[in-house]
Amino acid sequence: MTWWPPVLAIAQSWEPALLDVITSTYAGVPLCARAVFMMGAPVTVTACPAGRCTGCATGTA
Repeated sequence: MTWWPPVLAIAQSWEPALLDVITSTYAGVPLCARAVFMMGAPVTVTACPAGRCTGCATGTA
């Protein structure tokens, strides 16, 4: 089951982002900065396993 760790990482990165949206954590922050704060990590974590980039698996960029 080699697909399981990436699925867990994706789920664990999207959960806090969705909670931030629901609870309006960054209500006073401008929209562009709010999008970067909330979506930066989940998008990065999702893109790496989906694209199967070699830098993630080998530890090199």
